[in-house]
Amino acid sequence: MRFPINKITKELEIKSFQLHKWEERGWLGTEPVLKDPDNNNQRMYNKQQVERIEFIDEVTKDQRKKGIHRTDPKEMEMLLLEKFG
Repeated sequence: MRFPINKITKELEIKSFQLHKWEERGWLGTEPVLKDPDNNNQRMYNKQQVERIEFIDEVTKDQRKKGIHRTDPKEMEMLLLEKFG
């Protein structure tokens, strides 16, 4: 099952450019993000990618609560490795 980018951004209240940045950094795993040609090439995420997105979102929101406004990429990569292998 695939989930469209607009559904994820609405549910998590995040911006699509954030997801694109996370993709560029390789934080969503090794499987490529697919684009739906029938829906204006909208990005579609699989279940594992959505789990990673939710985890990244949770970490960044927790950091903001602590006053940290910029996530250290190396720290996030370490957390992702610990969580997802």
